[in-house]
Amino acid sequence: KPSKSRQHETTEPVFDEGAELINDNSPSVLENRHRDLNRRSISRTRERDLATAQKYLESMEEGISPPSSPPSSLPNSPLLGQSTMGMGDISSSADSSLTSTYRPSYSKRNSLNNGGSVDNFGNSTRASQRVNSVRTKSNLDPTASAAPSVVAGAKNAVVSSLIVENIIQYGLWAHYLSYGAAAMCLCMGVFAVAWTDAQTYQCKVDNQSINTVYLQTSSGVCPTKYQGNSICCDPKSTSSLQGSVPFGLLYIGYGIFIIPFENTSWGYGLWFPPDSILFRNRISVIGLLHLAVGVCGLFNYATCLPGSFLLAAGLAYSYAAWRREKGDGGRDNAAKAKAKGAGKGTKKPDVPLTLSQRFSIALSYNPVSFFSRIYKEDKLSSYFWVFVFLGANIAVFAYTVYVWDMIVATMKKELLNGTLDVFCKSTLCHTNRKVVRYG
Repeated sequence: KPSKSRQHETTEPVFDEGAELINDNSPSVLENRHRDLNRRSISRTRERDLATAQKYLESMEEGISPPSSPPSSLPNSPLLGQSTMGMGDISSSADSSLTSTYRPSYSKRNSLNNGGSVDNFGNSTRASQRVNSVRTKSNLDPTASAAPSVVAGAKNAVVSSLIVENIIQYGLWAHYLSYGAAAMCLCMGVFAVAWTDAQTYQCKVDNQSINTVYLQTSSGVCPTKYQGNSICCDPKSTSSLQGSVPFGLLYIGYGIFIIPFENTSWGYGLWFPPDSILFRNRISVIGLLHLAVGVCGLFNYATCLPGSFLLAAGLAYSYAAWRREKGDGGRDNAAKAKAKGAGKGTKKPDVPLTLSQRFSIALSYNPVSFFSRIYKEDKLSSYFWVFVFLGANIAVFAYTVYVWDMIVATMKKELLNGTLDVFCKSTLCHTNRKVVRYG
């Protein structure tokens, strides 16, 4: 016959926070109920538990005596189950007690018979007392309760649980920015080397000196002025467009280095392994290298443009590392696909074409048959507008080259004759004034 307390327990309704009235105290209902409560509690205290546990493990690793009252959340969070395993006396005594701590109390009578009390959630406090006793014992001698390697492994487990990983997003952007920067490095690196011996046109056109009205005298007097500014060419002037052989060679070599490095098949493009020290510390070596070389390029006129490209790519790589983006660039899937298709058959060897076969291929490009085919496929209008677009661009380019050649020829003639107009406010006169000074 149940005792009075037992009768009161089975008949008294149980209330949950924000839940409906529960009259069934069966083990399955209580287990689901307590599981929901534990889940809510874990979601509210996850960050606090992990941060406290990390500090506790760091103090144990450094040999410093932990606080007199260890973090209460360390053994009570199921998220740290891997961290507490194998830690000396804690693992020997706390494993079973942790299980009893999180096992719902199916009957208050069972908890009371074990000599413990019951809290508001129906959990036995006897298991918690056992865990606290183990904690106190480990606090007396932290080095004896956990080996350094075990503590370090537990610390890494806690730190790993704190890491938030992301898919490759900014890393993909940085990947393509690096390809663009490599092209600019190769192009402008050549200019940096070529501009090392840059010179002015020395006030000559086709080896003939320009008219004296545009020449500065040896005493520094300019006969032509516009709004108080001298419009003359100094035969002794030097070019301010100075290149640099070291910077040029650096950027040419770095551009060549980036292209194979960013390759996703046999290079390191889009490869962000999550199990590296650089990943955990949010460091991108290629990003830092881009930033360093980019800053160096800002000190030279020819390499400042590719330097800015490298700075953009380096910042994107650094931000991707800070976000802890991970991925292998599809290498794993490509290897699996290659292994899967390896046994499907051997590739036929390439047979060189005979002369008759090559001749038949050349005849297949017959314009009549080509237009007949696109007409039957209803693609005539598409091809028509494509040809119009290409033809118009070619025509505009040819006309622009012709006009530019005429303008340059006229300027040369007027420089020699002294009839170049430099006294107006139009854009053309502004260009003429630059032509006098710089050629």
